[in-house]
Amino acid sequence: MAQDTSDFLDSAFGGTLNFASRVVGAIKGPEIWLSDRAKEDIDRIGAGQHKRLGWQRHDGVAMKGFPGTFTLWSVQKHPG
Repeated sequence: MAQDTSDFLDSAFGGTLNFASRVVGAIKGPEIWLSDRAKEDIDRIGAGQHKRLGWQRHDGVAMKGFPGTFTLWSVQKHPG
């Protein structure tokens, strides 16, 4: 039974975890990067503590194992 659960989790979350791993692999230094979807979720929620964050957009990022290119976002120190 444990094997069945493991297979389910691999198929349900494997793609998401693989994508997250590729986002982390795109980071050049000690930074925080998000996928476009994660950034959209933060913007949609509109939490006050996130409004002070500065963001840098990174277009056209290719990630191994995924077709096409993606937009990623990195957190920047907010001026002031």
